[in-house]
Amino acid sequence: MERAARVRYSPRMEYESARTVVYPWACDSMGHFATQNYMKVFDDATYHLLGALGYSLRDAHTTRRGWADVSHKINYLSELRAGDLLVAWSSPPGAGGPAAGRLRGAHRSGRAF
Repeated sequence: MERAARVRYSPRMEYESARTVVYPWACDSMGHFATQNYMKVFDDATYHLLGALGYSLRDAHTTRRGWADVSHKINYLSELRAGDLLVAWSSPPGAGGPAAGRLRGAHRSGRAF
């Protein structure tokens, strides 16, 4: 299978990394898209972002390279309800930190239309 071309990012570049629809069963008791389901969207977006940067989960065992979520900061700016189309965009705003090889990624999401 041919590998996808790696995306080269500029500091302000965003990458569409996930799309989904808000289903009724994914909503909480108030009819809003439930928090745990946002995390699923952002998890999918992270895999796509890492893939675009050249990381392959399939090769993680043989290359002995891995990653882990360390922290999340989420600001909910508007509510999503059943039937809304959701898109996530991702960008890697920076790398580095106390441990070598750290990547700080950012995701934002909103209605598709």
